[in-house]
Amino acid sequence: MKNVIVLGAGMVGSAMAIDMAKNHNVTLTDINLKTLQKIQSENKELNILELNVTDSAKLQEALKPFDLVICAVPGFLGYQT
Repeated sequence: MKNVIVLGAGMVGSAMAIDMAKNHNVTLTDINLKTLQKIQSENKELNILELNVTDSAKLQEALKPFDLVICAVPGFLGYQT
């Protein structure tokens, strides 16, 4: 069982996180805490973390404990992230 972090809780990121959580410890992140809480209320196995991926120092720190990072942020953030 690996520790996985998914950046972005939109349609793609949340779907990947929910699927990965069946076999791994998954943390789903997003800038919108309400979105994260809604997804977690329906998927108790998910961990959530409010995170702004444009804050590179906080992003780098948040990624340290994970074995796998999945980036599912909107296209305009993808390259920067």
